[in-house]
Amino acid sequence: MRHSSIMVALLAGIFIADTALAAPRAVFVLDRSGSMSAALAGLRPATGNSRCKDAWLTMQLDMNAFFASHPTGYAALIGFGTDYGGVVNVTQTMYGTTYVAQAQANAALASLDPDLTGDCGLIDPRYNVTQLADAMCYGVQLLPYGESPTDRQLFVSSDGGENFSSGPCSGPANPSVTPPFDDKMYWQGRVLNALKADIPKPILTIRYWVGPFPMAAADAGPSSSSDDVEGGIASTKPGLVTEAVQGGVAQAAAYNDLAFFEYLVGDVGGILVVHADDDPILPVRVPAVSTWGILTLSLTLLVGARVYFRRRFAPQN
Repeated sequence: MRHSSIMVALLAGIFIADTALAAPRAVFVLDRSGSMSAALAGLRPATGNSRCKDAWLTMQLDMNAFFASHPTGYAALIGFGTDYGGVVNVTQTMYGTTYVAQAQANAALASLDPDLTGDCGLIDPRYNVTQLADAMCYGVQLLPYGESPTDRQLFVSSDGGENFSSGPCSGPANPSVTPPFDDKMYWQGRVLNALKADIPKPILTIRYWVGPFPMAAADAGPSSSSDDVEGGIASTKPGLVTEAVQGGVAQAAAYNDLAFFEYLVGDVGGILVVHADDDPILPVRVPAVSTWGILTLSLTLLVGARVYFRRRFAPQN
C-alpha cells in the first residue's frame, strides 16, 4: 500500500511538471536605449510622453491581454539598452526564474516604470546603445520547443537602430529596404533564421516606435491589411513600405527597420504596429485570442445559427 502511495505521488508530480512545461509562454522584449528617451528623441507630441514611457504603457496592455487569453500562462521579461550594457533577463534577476505567473510578471514590468527609473533609466542618454538583434534572438531562445504556435508568443517593443549586439545574431545592417531579408551576412537575416528555425514558429507582436517621417511612404500606398490598430498602422504581411525617401542616415535606417519588421511578421507570422511620434492617441492593445476563445466563439455562432434556422423554418401553426 505504501509503495502504491509513493507511485501515485510520483505520477502526480510528473503530471504537474508536464502541465507547467506545456503552459502557454510569452517573452516580452522592451527597448530602453537612448533613442527611446526624451533626452534624445524628445517627447511624443501625441501624448507628451517619451517613447520609453508609451512603450512601457502598451507593453502593460499586451501583457494583460496575453494573460487574459492564457490564464495559466507564464511570461518572461527582457530589457536591453544603454543602462543595462547588454540584454538582461528581468524576471530571472528579480525572481531567480525566467518564467513567472501574471502577478510577478506585472511586478517585473512595474519595476521598469519610466517615472520611477528616470525615463529609460539611462546612465547617460547621449550614449545610445541598442542590442536589438541579441535581445530578439535571446527571446526566441527562451521559448520552449514543440508547443502550439498560439502558446508561444514573442512581443518586441523598440524603435530599432541595432548598433551594439555581439552574440550569434549580431552583424552589419542590411542596407536594403526590399525583401527578402534572409541573407545571414546581416543581423536581420540571422534574426529571421533564428525565428524560422524555431519549431513551431512563435507568433510575433512588434511595436515599432518612430518619428513621423516614414509615415509619408507608408501612407503612399494601400496597406495589405485592413486590421488597422488604433493609434498606429497594423500590418500582418508585407505592403506598408511602398517607397524609400531621401533624407539622411536616420531616415534611411528607419525605413530599413520598418521594411524588415514588416517582412518579419509576414514571413514568420504575427502583427506589426507602427507608432509614429505624432499618433493622435496612445494605441490600444493588439487583441490576443486563445485557441479556446476561438472555439468558444465558433460554438456560440453555431448554436445561434441553429436556433435561428429552427425558428425561421419551423412549421407555422
